[in-house]
Amino acid sequence: MNMLKNNKVNFFRIAAISAVMLIAVSENVFAGETLTWKECASQANEKNPEIVSAKEKVIQARIAEDIAFGAFLPQVNADLSLGRDISQGSSSYSYGLSGNLLLFNGLKNLNDYYAAGERLKAAEFGLSTTSGNIRLALRNAFVQLLQAQAQIKLSEKIATHRKQNLELVRMRYNSGAEHKGSLLLEEANLAQAEFEVQQAKRNIELSMKRLLKEMGRTDKAEISVQEDLNVVLLSAETPDFEKTAEENPALKSVLAQTEATRLSWKSAKADLWPKLSVNLHGNRNSTDFSPETENWSAGLSLSLPIYAGGEIQGEIDRAESAYKQAESDEQNTKNNIVVNMEETWAKLQDAVTYVEIQKKSLDAAEERSSIAAAQYSSGLVSFDNWTIIEDGLVGTQKAYLNAQINVMLAEANYLQAKGVTLDEEK
Repeated sequence: MNMLKNNKVNFFRIAAISAVMLIAVSENVFAGETLTWKECASQANEKNPEIVSAKEKVIQARIAEDIAFGAFLPQVNADLSLGRDISQGSSSYSYGLSGNLLLFNGLKNLNDYYAAGERLKAAEFGLSTTSGNIRLALRNAFVQLLQAQAQIKLSEKIATHRKQNLELVRMRYNSGAEHKGSLLLEEANLAQAEFEVQQAKRNIELSMKRLLKEMGRTDKAEISVQEDLNVVLLSAETPDFEKTAEENPALKSVLAQTEATRLSWKSAKADLWPKLSVNLHGNRNSTDFSPETENWSAGLSLSLPIYAGGEIQGEIDRAESAYKQAESDEQNTKNNIVVNMEETWAKLQDAVTYVEIQKKSLDAAEERSSIAAAQYSSGLVSFDNWTIIEDGLVGTQKAYLNAQINVMLAEANYLQAKGVTLDEEK
């Protein structure tokens, strides 16, 4: 009886020492720069190369709109010419100013300007779409690093628990209450647990690099992330996927592109209309450097295309085909967005339900393990029954962590399908 009491004292003493070692190791592993999700999102929004590239596309589209507006403004040119007659030995000088203003061209310029405006909208919504895609990649990398950190703690916890179990089996083996096969099995279990600790530490390095990459950082900083592994609370009411899809930036970008192709089609048809413009020209010329002879002229010009080898009609047909293609792409995009939202929403609901089940399983496994450990140390439960319960606890601990991570990943996929961007993380 005294021997059993001493074995229990030693067992709990080992557990206390192992817990202290676990805390010390965990703090050492996660030393360095600690980032929250919002901090990661903010850095990615500024530095991610794909975000920067999409922002430049918006700038280019805005400049293209300004260029299209320039067609409504008068075109002014200045010219200067100097000449010398070698045979006569005389020089001639002239300089002038000319201007042209287009009055009417079948509204071609107006349609081109509106089309440029729609392309600007498409580029802006395209930026939002890119931001949403980067948010998903960033969130996945963030969650993977969070999982790697949690995996280290869990692996160390399991290794500590396995070490406690080994000491318990060793004490019973030394007292003659257990056979060598049980001792060897617990030594193997501990070796497996220690291997998983080292494996988790190696995985965390890759997770750090992946997150830094998605943030757009090129440094090799030691970073860690912090966030509670809480279950996402879902609304009992299923969202209106059709209505939500209308606010998706990917769909809005396609809608703007469709409108731009429609306006381009109208612009192409305007080439069949006559063009009316007013022009003004004035110059001075003389043999002196300061010409005194002055000529000014002004007039209207009208041109009507008669035949251009089928080029104009070809451009009209091409623009019409592009518009029909854009309409089909628009419908296909909307269908894909709706279906993707429905699928990711269903998977998120499943993940939330499953993590609740795994939490109950973990609570039961921990209670069974606690009871079985006391029974085994007292000789009331055989090693074979006890080790089955212990293996079940380890498996349930891992399953619960994976279930928590799956909820976070499922949420990220749904929000991406919904169209949430990095700007919404501010």
